Amino acid sequence: MELDKYVNGTAAYNYGSAAPYTDIPATKPRLVEVPKTNKATVSDARKIAKVMCACLLVIAVLMAVTVHTQVLLMQAKSTVENMEEELAELTETNNNKKIQLEKSVDLKKVEEIAISQYGMQRPDKNQIVYVRVVQNDYGEVINSAMN
Repeated sequence: MELDKYVNGTAAYNYGSAAPYTDIPATKPRLVEVPKTNKATVSDARKIAKVMCACLLVIAVLMAVTVHTQVLLMQAKSTVENMEEELAELTETNNNKKIQLEKSVDLKKVEEIAISQYGMQRPDKNQIVYVRVVQNDYGEVINSAMN
C-alpha cells in the first residue's frame, strides 16, 4: 500500500490517507557554529585599516603635489609666452625706431645744423692734413708643433 500515499503515481502526497506524514524522516535542525571573534582578529583588522588609510593619505598627498606642480608649470609657461610676445613687440618697435633714425640722419641736414646752430665751418685748404697709414698684412705662427 505504498502507492496509496501518493496521488496518481506522482510525488505529491495524498492527504486523504490515514497517516500522510509517517514516512517522512524527522530531521534535526542544523546548527551553524559562528566563530568567536577574538581580540587578535579584531586587532589585525584594525591594523590593516590603519595601513590602508595611511596608503590612501600618501596617495592623496602625492596627487595634490602633482596637481600643484602642474599648475606651477602652466603658470610658468604662460609667463614665458607673455614675455616672448612682449619681446617680439619691443624688437619690432626697436627696429622701427632704427629705421626712422637712419632715415632722419641726412649729411646735408647735419652740416646745415652744425653751421647754423653751432657756428662750425668747413676747414680751409691749409688746415687739411692727409695721413698715410701703412699696414703690413702678415701672419705669425706661434706654435709650430700644432702642424
